[in-house]
Amino acid sequence: MRNLADPVIETRTSVDQRWRRLAFGVIIFSLMALGVAAPFVTPVHAAGVLNLVVDTLDAGTRDTDPGDGVCMTANNNCSLRAAIEEGNVTAAGTEVEITVLPGLSGTIVMSTDKTTHMADTKVDKNKEPDRYPAGGVGWYNASAYFFITRTMTIDLDNRLHTRATAEAAGDTGSAAFFVDAPDVKLRNFSSIFSNECSIIFSQASDGSSLEGGETINSANNWSTSMIRIRPGAERITIRNYRMGRFASKTYSGLIRLSSSSDPDTTHRNDPIKDVTIENVVFDDTPASSTCSATDGRGCTDTAIDIYVVAVHGLVVKDCEFINQGTNSHAIDAHDGGALSNWDIRDNLFKDIKTGGSYLDAAIYFPRDKAMTGTSYIRGNVMDNSGTTAQHTAIYIYGDHAGTTTSSLPSNVYIEDNQFDGYHGQTVLLDHTSSLTVRRNTFGVASGAQATTTTEETITGVADSAKGMVRNYGASANRRLLTWYPTVANATTSCELEVTVNPQTAGSYGTPKTPVTLDFYYTRQNTAETYLGSVGNLTAATTVTVPHLPTGPGYIRVQTHSPVDDGQVESSQLSRTVSITNSANLGNCDQPFFNLELRAWRDVSHASPNHASILAPGGGTEIPTDSVLTPGEEVWFTYTVTNDGVTPLQDVRVRDSLGHGQMICLIPVVQPNQSEGCAESYTVSP
Repeated sequence: MRNLADPVIETRTSVDQRWRRLAFGVIIFSLMALGVAAPFVTPVHAAGVLNLVVDTLDAGTRDTDPGDGVCMTANNNCSLRAAIEEGNVTAAGTEVEITVLPGLSGTIVMSTDKTTHMADTKVDKNKEPDRYPAGGVGWYNASAYFFITRTMTIDLDNRLHTRATAEAAGDTGSAAFFVDAPDVKLRNFSSIFSNECSIIFSQASDGSSLEGGETINSANNWSTSMIRIRPGAERITIRNYRMGRFASKTYSGLIRLSSSSDPDTTHRNDPIKDVTIENVVFDDTPASSTCSATDGRGCTDTAIDIYVVAVHGLVVKDCEFINQGTNSHAIDAHDGGALSNWDIRDNLFKDIKTGGSYLDAAIYFPRDKAMTGTSYIRGNVMDNSGTTAQHTAIYIYGDHAGTTTSSLPSNVYIEDNQFDGYHGQTVLLDHTSSLTVRRNTFGVASGAQATTTTEETITGVADSAKGMVRNYGASANRRLLTWYPTVANATTSCELEVTVNPQTAGSYGTPKTPVTLDFYYTRQNTAETYLGSVGNLTAATTVTVPHLPTGPGYIRVQTHSPVDDGQVESSQLSRTVSITNSANLGNCDQPFFNLELRAWRDVSHASPNHASILAPGGGTEIPTDSVLTPGEEVWFTYTVTNDGVTPLQDVRVRDSLGHGQMICLIPVVQPNQSEGCAESYTVSP
């Protein structure tokens, strides 16, 4: 049994601007894979598939005759090494699948005796490739225990693990797996340790992936990285994984994209392209105060580390970053190369304690490097309210020094994030030129201004002055002067009227008109709730804010100015003004809504964002506790009904089916009306 759907609805209304999250009843289905793996050492040749079944924990015994279609060692069994050797030389056109014998579980203990347990230069290269490429397989990794040179699928079912006999042997250690072929699929790899790196993807590994499993260090702190990706690699995917507690040291990072991962100078300057890291939990929650050669339960490391190499196309989504500690980061690319088309979205950053300086930011973009294409940091929750050890959430130091009068594009957008608990600048920008920061909210534990006065004119050095968004000098958004509110009045007709004025004092950038203003509500001095935007403003005026706050408090403003490159430049947030007549807010109706979830098979047509869909065309409804066939397509429909008297606005439906991603955004659901959407799902084996 597994939870296939666990829907959550989030909405804002014209009277209640808190994000309202309601969890609804879980529909549970049984996922039953038909048939079981055959407990045979001999291969099964069916439809061009070579099945090789590992039936021993033997670490290094080779296949007796690679290429004969049989995984067989001198001990009459099939070791993991022998299975990979056989797969490496299987003829083209045959799909290779390596699995584990049912009932077999344990740790493959890999000896440091390279002559016996790892192929060396004496091996017949027509049978097995040399495992010692020029310079080794990666920095500090002279070789690899398991060397993959052909497209194949390896599923260890989270039952076979690896560990070296001398894990702290020194800097001449070896990686566990070296992927040196395209489209290799590593599945359900848990507790994969070596005396250096767990898995290395080479420049020849395009399209390869690691999916499913957990590697949390507890024995010692020697392994320098869980995963390394060498320059030139493309379309690498890490998905549905949990890793953590590796030691932070030189050339480390749980996932490291780096030229130093490649000792071969031929490809060292090649960019890495199109890496996807999805639904990965980076968990450094300590189980001990010790990080030593024998106890790694207290270790911490940077989750994603990018060094020197250019990265074009990086997606980090639906991940969790938990308890990264001193001398590490969540995402550290400050020494990285040029970037383009990054998308860091819908992730949770929780209790990051990497340090008390802006240089210890949880997310640190490449320093003084070009940023082309379009990159986003959006939809993330960065919650540090449980610790006081973190100064900055995001630090970007761009390559536009001296841009005091022009507005060059940074091509970076920081949007729709929730921040809390950062005690310096939550977002610190320097040398970025125009960079868009909008619709972000800041919880009450944020270290913004201690009072409700002039946030827009904060001064001081970068690591001491507080501010939710900080344009550090005129080279970031021209240090744009923000408009500010002077009156905020809650009317008897459930509207919020705010008088806004352009800032004229100061020597920094004057916004180009017409401007767009973002409005925020705060109970005291941050900006906990986004109330909507009003655009096309050219002079001081009174506007009606799209949504109402929840009660007494203050209103804050942020300004966005159009520039010629098509990207808007964003100000810091303004001073606040208290809401007058806030008692009127209590007379406004509160919302009431329901969400109906249904599942369907045999659907002839449906659209993932089709409004008001109650039953897809030609579909048959699936009862609860039904048995589903692996590979079949199932449609889920989500119907939101507004039973209140207030319109529901910006309704977001999320579901664990999509790892918490938004299924749909419904702009408005009127009272006594229903709107909905649908999403398909392919049942996994």
